[in-house]
Amino acid sequence: MGREPYEVGIVGYGSSAKIFHIPFIQASPRFHLHSVVQRQVRPGQADARKELPGVKVHGSLYDMLQDARVQLVIISTPPDSHLELATAALRADKHIVVEKPFAPTFAEAEALISLARERQLLLTVYQNRRWDSDFLMLKSLKEQGTLGRIVEVESHFDRFRPTLPVDTWKAHPSPGNSAIYDLGTHLIDQVVHLFGVPDRVTGFVGSQRTPAINTTGLEDSFTVLLHYSDGMLATVKAGVISPEPQQLRFWVRGDRASFRKYGLDPQEAQLKRGMQPSDPGFGVEEDEESSRGLLTVITNDGSTATFTEGTVRLSSVVEQGNGTYSMFYSSLASAIDSGDHNQLPVTGKEAALLIRLVELVLESSRCGQTMMV
Repeated sequence: MGREPYEVGIVGYGSSAKIFHIPFIQASPRFHLHSVVQRQVRPGQADARKELPGVKVHGSLYDMLQDARVQLVIISTPPDSHLELATAALRADKHIVVEKPFAPTFAEAEALISLARERQLLLTVYQNRRWDSDFLMLKSLKEQGTLGRIVEVESHFDRFRPTLPVDTWKAHPSPGNSAIYDLGTHLIDQVVHLFGVPDRVTGFVGSQRTPAINTTGLEDSFTVLLHYSDGMLATVKAGVISPEPQQLRFWVRGDRASFRKYGLDPQEAQLKRGMQPSDPGFGVEEDEESSRGLLTVITNDGSTATFTEGTVRLSSVVEQGNGTYSMFYSSLASAIDSGDHNQLPVTGKEAALLIRLVELVLESSRCGQTMMV
């Protein structure tokens, strides 16, 4: 007989909950969506009571925490609320998933880790882009040694969005809200997950939009250099003024081969269109050209080096069953089963380190210096 599904409560009913969490909870036999916290429904906003029949809807987290059936709480609210809400959930003896960024400061992240340890509860952070198909393909190439000694990594998330986003909390500066906390925590996490902690960081954080357009002063772009002791340099960047027909995603160079990829993993776009994780083709790139990464390999023939170019099928990692965001919740279920935080898809220690690196990037940008890690 299989285990009973874990009962889940989600705090917040914005795009994070609706796109990145609820579809995977509903698709998993290990979890059941029990309740949602939605404080109020503003004009034009979705109403959880209408869209989620059979799911309890509470007006506050504290109401939901009174229900002993809720075992796992997902915090999908703005970053400056994470400490308060996650603390309350832990004190109510609930395991928690915190949407990235973990917290605005390293001190807050450490406080939550300490409380979870004290209460003997599991805490993880939703770094779902560890399961992007292009990143998993890069991870596979590295592990197989296809690229040889990797000397340079570029990871981009550039777009052409010269105007401000819609008037939501993401359009206004607040603790934990800027491009470096949003996209930056994804890109830096991928590099650190694959290559380890860098020795030094250099950061350039600011706005590519003009002051006349970016009246709030929101930092919308960044470039970060991650320096490694073996000489490898990783550049992670996101910009909003990049008028390119195809945006570069990865360019990784080694002494045996290089790997280039344009365009983004398709899962976010598919979820926004209403596609479900269980649907055929979920996670597979639909454009035949963009679904291939370009691999340039050096072949040695005596003293002569020649170059060959080939393509790699990114969809293969999806077909092998390990290339979608569903893996996050699959790993989380296993960790709750065992009670072992080392089995979590993302440990609190990893997530806290990431916030510390972001703090060093911001300090580097402010003082114009490279910072030791």
